[in-house]
Amino acid sequence: EKSLRKSIHDVNMLFLYSEEWAEKGWGRSRQVRGMHERHELGPKNGTSDVGVIRKAHHSEFSDTCMLTPLWLARATGLTGSRNPHDTADEIACRTVEFLEASKKKECLGT
Repeated sequence: EKSLRKSIHDVNMLFLYSEEWAEKGWGRSRQVRGMHERHELGPKNGTSDVGVIRKAHHSEFSDTCMLTPLWLARATGLTGSRNPHDTADEIACRTVEFLEASKKKECLGT
C-alpha cells in the first residue's frame, strides 16, 4: 500500500507557462523554474518539468481561443502570434510526453 504523499517533493509535476506569463514572472514562474533548476521540484530523479509555450498568451491554455475567430482573438489580444490550434497541440504533446515518462518511470520502479 502506498503512503499518502504530503509535499511537492513527493509528486512529479509539469508546469507549463505561456510566454506572456513567463516574461512577466506571473504564476511564480521564476520561483518554480528556479526550484526545478535546483532539483527541488518533485522527487529526486523524477520526471518533473517546467516549460514555456513560446509566442503564447495565457488564455490559449483554454479552448476559448480555438472557438473565437482568429482575426478577433488577435485584435483583442486573446491570442499571440501563433495559431491557437498549434499552441493547443504543443500543450497536449508536452503533457502526454510528461505523463508517459512518469508512467514508465513508475512501472520501472525508479
